Amino acid sequence: MEWMIYGATGYTGELIAREAKQRGLTPVLAGRSAEKLRLLADELGLEVRVFGSSAVKMRPTRSS
Repeated sequence: MEWMIYGATGYTGELIAREAKQRGLTPVLAGRSAEKLRLLADELGLEVRVFGSSAVKMRPTRSS
């Protein structure tokens, strides 16, 4: 099963990435900063995906 940690270079994301690696899991690390992601991914031996903020489309919604 392939899964992703978006925000992997943030405080919580990095903790989750390190814990996952310790448990033998191989998440894909994702976020906006390619440089930060590559440093962490190289250290942990994990794959990287970079998504800029333009990859997300925001639409206004109305609550009932």
